[in-house]
Amino acid sequence: MAKHVFLILLLFYGLNISFLKAEEIVTTKENEPDAFYGLKIGGIFTPTYGYRVRSPSGISNTDPNEKTGFSSPWTLLMISKDWEENGIKAEFWTELLRNSSLTSDTKVNGGSKSNPYTIGIRRANVQKSFKKSNITYRFIFGIHELPHVYSQWKNYWDWRYLSKGPMESFAFAAAPADLGLSFITEYKWINFQISAVNGEGYQQIQNTDSAGFDLIGRLSFEPTWKDTIRSGLHFVGRKGNVVGVAGNECREGETSCVADDGKTTTYLLGDLRTRKSRVLGAEWDFIYKEYVNFGVGFVHKKGYGGRLIDMLDPVDSLSFQKDSFGRGRYVWIGLGYQKWRFIYRRDTGTGQTGSVESVETNEQEIWNRIQKTTTNGTAVATFSTPKYSSKESFLKNYFFLEYLYNTKIRFALGMIDSYSFEKDGTRKKTYINLFGLEKTRNDYLNQVKGIQYDGIVEYAKRDRQIFCKVLLSF
Repeated sequence: MAKHVFLILLLFYGLNISFLKAEEIVTTKENEPDAFYGLKIGGIFTPTYGYRVRSPSGISNTDPNEKTGFSSPWTLLMISKDWEENGIKAEFWTELLRNSSLTSDTKVNGGSKSNPYTIGIRRANVQKSFKKSNITYRFIFGIHELPHVYSQWKNYWDWRYLSKGPMESFAFAAAPADLGLSFITEYKWINFQISAVNGEGYQQIQNTDSAGFDLIGRLSFEPTWKDTIRSGLHFVGRKGNVVGVAGNECREGETSCVADDGKTTTYLLGDLRTRKSRVLGAEWDFIYKEYVNFGVGFVHKKGYGGRLIDMLDPVDSLSFQKDSFGRGRYVWIGLGYQKWRFIYRRDTGTGQTGSVESVETNEQEIWNRIQKTTTNGTAVATFSTPKYSSKESFLKNYFFLEYLYNTKIRFALGMIDSYSFEKDGTRKKTYINLFGLEKTRNDYLNQVKGIQYDGIVEYAKRDRQIFCKVLLSF
């Protein structure tokens, strides 16, 4: 532990030296028009060192990931070109990715190939802007950022290099960027965006998950007062697979829509409703100079159920899948003085992964509670007891201490503390036997029932990460 603390302090203070000054990238030459050489080049680099605190069970994080050791998780090269006289702009951004995010045959996910950094495309789009009667209009076509990460790029959540923005962390959409078409209009302090996109995210092609298209919208109100106070109220919504869904794409074992039940005597098919989803969210931000940065918001998800038919027995096999729900809430506060800032953020929601999942199923609807029984050869309909299917949830706390060397260079020390709860509402735990090996919950319960004895002990599962990060931008 002492060695890791020493490394963090060494990075934090050792990098804070006088020659780290941002240099302006010159993209023009004297006596030449800007349009001739006018590529705008920018970049973001985030060298990182992370250390995962050993849990009470003695189990340390030996999984191949970027939570421990040295990494560079948020690295971008940004190139753009403006034709101001025509109101046209082109963007081409690349980002640093691990190969495991693009293929499933690396050592991280059970394969044999190495997992080096590689270059991916983050943005590749063409934009057309024009202004009429004090209203600005803009069209974007190609790979671009989606409406739910707007507050992140507007610097309300000003610490993307430390952690993803809350809406992105909560998986409001499949990815923060996607391929499609957006329309944006702005009038004074009102900003509106509507986007039609593939829905699979910028790293996937259409029909990977569905043939349908997503519709995402955002309405923002961003008044300012005396140039010292800036605020934003944002409403966002997404309708998954709103149009274009193929009638037979919800087939057993072929998509995530219907899981394979392992039976050769059935072939399940869901209707179009089972492919749809809905997400709603809202966020309010408040910034007072460099002293206060506050944000609070929520996300509500709904996954639609529908009719499910066994195509090998279409007459008597009709059943109904239940709608599922998920919700998340978050809040952050940043307090600054001169070049120092302290930031605290808290995320909580349904699911166990840190992303909001639709795990709750309300079984109070009559059509979901009907049970068919047979008494003396007579079919009788009974009703099950109303209940909620799952209490899975997570809680995540972020603590950051940031030093602003200048507008282009920042240093930060921080910790992320997270834990989750099982379906029955109990704390998620780790189970260790006499030999120090990790076991399952079923193994532990079998021991309690007297079926077997392995000397298994339970520990509350908690993930705590300490990290040092540096942001270099130009």
